[in-house]
Amino acid sequence: FTYGDVFFIVLDTGNDQSDNPKDIFFSSKELLAEQLEFLKKVEKSDAYRNAKYRIIFQHIPPLSAKMGFYKQFHDLLKPLTDSVTPPDAILCGHMHAYIRLDANSKSYHEKSRSAHCKRSPITTPLPCLMLVNTNSSVTECKVSPDKLEFTVFTPDKDGKILEVIDTVTVKASK
Repeated sequence: FTYGDVFFIVLDTGNDQSDNPKDIFFSSKELLAEQLEFLKKVEKSDAYRNAKYRIIFQHIPPLSAKMGFYKQFHDLLKPLTDSVTPPDAILCGHMHAYIRLDANSKSYHEKSRSAHCKRSPITTPLPCLMLVNTNSSVTECKVSPDKLEFTVFTPDKDGKILEVIDTVTVKASK
């Protein structure tokens, strides 16, 4: 869907029935195949290609093209990440600790807090920013003609900011 200058894509990564009932991380090959075909069509659409900004929401992040079940979510995004018009940002959850991967970086940003980043500090670069929220933080995005501004913060029960975890700016490519 499009809202203003932003084209949004919402994916189901890891919340469907597993092909293997012994898996703790659900991932249906059929659903992933459907979404892959969908993304191939999206990438060719005028709405996607002409949008000023493109943001993807998905639960499990595409942390690596080589590691475990993250590979399937990394591969799912290939029609977009290999495109001449790649996404500007991927916003995820699942890890319960903050992770930031800047565009084209092979290592996680120093503000990342997940133990995963210490265990596996090298990752597969993506052509866009990836932010992984905690289970208690909020990511706010301000859109302007020349940039996207993301602020990740922890709120109190009334929404007041207790801690700013990170701020990131993505400049418009058009």
